[in-house]
Amino acid sequence: MALLVIDLDGTLLTREGGISPRNRDALDRARQAGFEVILATGRSWKESRRAIEASGPHASEALAIGAGGSAIHEATSGRTVHREVLDAAIVADLAAMLLEHGHRAMLLKDHSDCDHDYCLVGDHALDEASRWWLEAHGLTSVEVACPAEAHRRELTGRTLRVGSVAPAERLARCADEVLERHGDRVHAQRWGAQTATEVVGSTTHLLEIFARGVDKWTAVERICAWRGVDPARVVAIGDGLNDVGMIRGAGLGIAMGNALPEVREVADRVVAPFDRDGVAEAIDAALAHLGTGGVAR
Repeated sequence: MALLVIDLDGTLLTREGGISPRNRDALDRARQAGFEVILATGRSWKESRRAIEASGPHASEALAIGAGGSAIHEATSGRTVHREVLDAAIVADLAAMLLEHGHRAMLLKDHSDCDHDYCLVGDHALDEASRWWLEAHGLTSVEVACPAEAHRRELTGRTLRVGSVAPAERLARCADEVLERHGDRVHAQRWGAQTATEVVGSTTHLLEIFARGVDKWTAVERICAWRGVDPARVVAIGDGLNDVGMIRGAGLGIAMGNALPEVREVADRVVAPFDRDGVAEAIDAALAHLGTGGVAR
């Protein structure tokens, strides 16, 4: 067996959020050749559901990696089989820091045991990109005035990610303070957010904060252990900052033509951009590299 791990935004999906016929055909060929296809995204499972359905068919035991590696789900049902959450006290402190810098804090929850998708902390204006995202994906949220209220109502517990969206220059100082105060206890990254008009390269940035050591590659390693797969028989395809670990760790790491420099630097190969069916090219490279059933050639 071999694993084919593919990012969504800026990689598999078109600008409209669909999957091109050429990329879909390539996914079918990969499955027929014996690869287990695993979608790995910064999105939650609910935010990924339409893409997962479009990329099928999926075996009943198929898995998907969500929330930047902090959750592993059954691909079709969405049932969470593993998660890595932030300490509630750290969540409250991070939310307070975001508010101090004039940002709304967005706490992503695990849908499998929570009646809302996000807890929104503070009364600062929600960035238009966040408002669009919540509406476009039909997501639910609760709003609280301050971190103390969120903590008192136990809304900081079982948080997969603390985040905020704002213009890049406004988020930079807050991101620096997060690393200064909590860098040894969390994994934080700041990069371009998806907006209603931009898939890659946006000057609207997303600050994402996860539990320490959490990323897509740690989730892939966990799945390898469950499946009995040598990590050398993993092919990973991606473009963004949250793909660096899995591109570097995989037996064959493939960067999209639109990938950030940090991704291209650790990749074994670079293919066409996402809007020119680069995933299909990457899958051809995977089939040539590992062959049917993941046997190296």
